Amino acid sequence: MKRLLSFILIIALLLPYSIGAQAYASYAQKSNLAGISTETLTGTHIDGSYFSGHKLTILHYFATWSADCLNELNFMQEAYTAFEDQAAVLGLLHEDATSTAEAALSICEELGIEYPTVHLDAILSELVSGADYIPQTFFVDSSGNVIHSFIGTFSDYEVLEAMIEQLLTSNDTYYTVSFYDGLTGGLLKRQRVVHGGTAAPPRAPIHDGYEFDRWDGNYHNVTQNENVYARYIKLDVHPILGDVDGDGSITFADAILIARYSLGVELLDFNFSVADVNEDGNINFNDSLLTLRIALQLVQAPVNQIF
Repeated sequence: MKRLLSFILIIALLLPYSIGAQAYASYAQKSNLAGISTETLTGTHIDGSYFSGHKLTILHYFATWSADCLNELNFMQEAYTAFEDQAAVLGLLHEDATSTAEAALSICEELGIEYPTVHLDAILSELVSGADYIPQTFFVDSSGNVIHSFIGTFSDYEVLEAMIEQLLTSNDTYYTVSFYDGLTGGLLKRQRVVHGGTAAPPRAPIHDGYEFDRWDGNYHNVTQNENVYARYIKLDVHPILGDVDGDGSITFADAILIARYSLGVELLDFNFSVADVNEDGNINFNDSLLTLRIALQLVQAPVNQIF
């Protein structure tokens, strides 16, 4: 599977980005898709009732060999999480000898794409045949009406975001709730929430030596933009003899640190209390050698070396 994905990505970079020579265009194509009947790439049935669950559904027509399409998958995923209470996203796969369901599923898994992708039925095939171009994006209302279309490539996510916001324009006021990893500071999710609404927090990342405690910040009854952080409790992990860098295991790196200490090198992140691996009362090259042998699994650390 990994080889297949690598091959697809190479082909995507070598081939022209898109099919067709027409300029990028944004227009309203009047069609109704309420009669669609198809299946996702994993076999789930989808029909016109799918559109009724959201004010807006974004249909993204793509091929796995197009670099533009692969880039836009990330834009669509970002929109899927940011507008999940107002808009849905549905991938439309262009299928040929190279752009297959297997290839699409592999790429979506690799990129972390969470929204479904479907095969084209007769109605969807007619929809995308209106322009000889890939990618194409269609915006559908809750009744299945195509209210807007974009033929070509979004230069960045902000262009797509602005288009969605314009199509969702109403008297409602929306705010952005951003969820962050409290340890790394990394952004986990952004979600737009109507005034007084509630955001859905993502799954908290797992960190070795820490236990997730709570979400710190307001995401209920939202009345302004909010930042919410995943907070963790540091676990009381017992130290291991030889694990001088404190990463929870005895490795070649620990042996090097002990050897450097034996040479008189000053070390900042060095746990002296577990450096005397042979427990002879001294920290020297004998400890470094024993640590190396344990790391290489040439000898087994005695049970009593674990505090």
